[in-house]
Amino acid sequence: MTPSTDDISKFYDRLNSLGLFESDDERPRQLAPSLWKQRPLLQKILFVKIKAFNPDAFLERSLPYIKWLYSPYMLPVYLGLIILAFLAFVSNRMELTAQMKTIGPGSIPLIYVTIIIVTVLHEMSHGYACKLYGGRVSEMGFLLLYAILAFYTNVSDAYLFPDKKKRMKVTAAGIQNQIIIWALAMLVWRIMAPETIFNHAALIIVMLSFLMVIFNLNPLLKLDGYYYLVDFWGIPNLRARAFTYWKQRIFRIISPRYPQREFPERERRIYNWYGLAAMLYSTGFFGYILIKASRFLFFEIGILGVALFYGVMLYMMIEALKKAGFWNVVMSEKGFILKPRNWIIVLIVVAGLALLSLVIRMNLRISQDCLIYPIESLTVTSSDPTSVELMLDRGSGEKSVQRINLSGLDVDVLSIDPLVNEGDIVTNGQVIARITSSESEAQLAESQANLDRAKSQLELLVKGPRPEEISQTEDQIEQVRMKLAKSKSDLERSEELSAKGMIPAQQLENDRTSNEILKAELSFYQNQKLLQKNGARPEEIAIAQANIRAIQSQLDRLEQQLAANSIRAPFAGVVTALRADSTLITLARTDTMRIRIPVPEKEISPVKIGQDVKLKVLGYPGETLNGIVTKISGQTEKGVVQQVFIVTAKAPNTLGLMKPGMTGRAKIYCGKWPIFKILLWRIVRWFRVEAWSWY
Repeated sequence: MTPSTDDISKFYDRLNSLGLFESDDERPRQLAPSLWKQRPLLQKILFVKIKAFNPDAFLERSLPYIKWLYSPYMLPVYLGLIILAFLAFVSNRMELTAQMKTIGPGSIPLIYVTIIIVTVLHEMSHGYACKLYGGRVSEMGFLLLYAILAFYTNVSDAYLFPDKKKRMKVTAAGIQNQIIIWALAMLVWRIMAPETIFNHAALIIVMLSFLMVIFNLNPLLKLDGYYYLVDFWGIPNLRARAFTYWKQRIFRIISPRYPQREFPERERRIYNWYGLAAMLYSTGFFGYILIKASRFLFFEIGILGVALFYGVMLYMMIEALKKAGFWNVVMSEKGFILKPRNWIIVLIVVAGLALLSLVIRMNLRISQDCLIYPIESLTVTSSDPTSVELMLDRGSGEKSVQRINLSGLDVDVLSIDPLVNEGDIVTNGQVIARITSSESEAQLAESQANLDRAKSQLELLVKGPRPEEISQTEDQIEQVRMKLAKSKSDLERSEELSAKGMIPAQQLENDRTSNEILKAELSFYQNQKLLQKNGARPEEIAIAQANIRAIQSQLDRLEQQLAANSIRAPFAGVVTALRADSTLITLARTDTMRIRIPVPEKEISPVKIGQDVKLKVLGYPGETLNGIVTKISGQTEKGVVQQVFIVTAKAPNTLGLMKPGMTGRAKIYCGKWPIFKILLWRIVRWFRVEAWSWY
């Protein structure tokens, strides 16, 4: 079939847009070496590609069995699955975050296996999508991208698809697969019990899938996001072309005679912004790796290891500039560069910059991670049944511990009862807990009853008998008198009969005894009547009053003992914790918070008390909070990498955003310094102290 003129014209335009034609005014090109040889050593190290196998035959045989997964009818299923997983994630994000913190070194083998399985599924999705639209997949393998292990699938056949949407679907297939795997793992994690291996594996897949999606969406690395942009803009080798465009711009600044290739206006805009972003990202990412490697070598080997490392890096950078043609361009303008006038201009510019660095002053800021504490806190603990400890931390380094011993109390059943709930706001002096026992409560009740009884007896003594009682006594006296009169008459008759010998002597003796008893009974009632009329004696009242005082003293002692066992808040604050373990209650004053900032000893010299502090907490990244340095520790502590001084700052918590235990990033503003001094101070910190002894 003979192609039409229109088809040939479109084919020509396509090849020309891909840069596959040379114009007549371009220099004839020599046969280019292989792509591997063209790359500088630095790029060979940062981007290593290893072919593993050809998966085309396997994909061809297995495609009919999984083709239904790529059917449009599955789209609602996938969307529903993702929405359901997202809702599960939102409703359980706190539990998910807490469980992620439990992943330890023992999970490393499972993490590696999970990475391999998930990544292989990701790459297979690209391959199946390419095969679905009639392409070939001739290569799968490994990538070492900026020292990070990755996988790749060669789906370059997709560039031959005339339909742009199909090419983009092949590129997006991996990320779509990753999101579906994340959704499935999220639902499995939510359903399975936390102690099972399925829950643990699903948790790792959720975490890794999320990170891999974010990583692959980055268009500034040659991953899925980058290739999606290539398909969207229709510019193959976008990254290389953007770098070539910027190389030409930079070389034209050095040498105006450097030949420059013309690009369409649309491509120039894309190359301009994408190339700039890619260069800045690559430079920053490579610089981050460089700094981390430098610190590791510095602390493990020393200055010699760092010097050797930077020597190798410098060689690779010079070799990269050489392969890019930088030195050829510079040498072509050697005469222009070496002109005295140009050197004078350079020296003037350098001197001007140096002068500006001495005149312009900037804030020296020391930035470190920080931990937030309350300005004051009270912790009530009971590590053993015989005591309770109250530890009061005033925040300025002043700490006091009060110990309440329970062993001296005669107790049967002891309990420490909190009177507040977690989250309650308490006032200064409010009782927040009470120590009680069955014995002390019983003693208090008994003493109160004794006091009431003693007071009643005293009241009876003071008031005296009632008239009814006196009248009753008089009736009893009258009855005894009548009995005594009859007894006296009987006694006289018995004496007469006894004198005549008419009765026995024993009967006379009985009558005399009865008469004497009645006389004594009459005397008792007469004395009782006299006492009732006269009232209680002062001595009896005094004894009753003394008895009341003794009982009251015992009652006061018991009440004081109970009051001493009542735990009161020493300040107004919030109950932040209420537990049943050894730490019973934690009370915090949160209107002002303490900021704990570990500052390395190399950076402590400019830090002074009274300097401003600005911080952001992880919970509220959009809020900037202000504080002031209040204390610098007098000795160092062991940090993660080096010795640190603990700098304490105080920050008002007006909005209540800061909570005890929060973390964030704090910046200490150490005053305005000249730019030159700041740069020199930071460079000096790179070296060990021993290095200065070499001079």
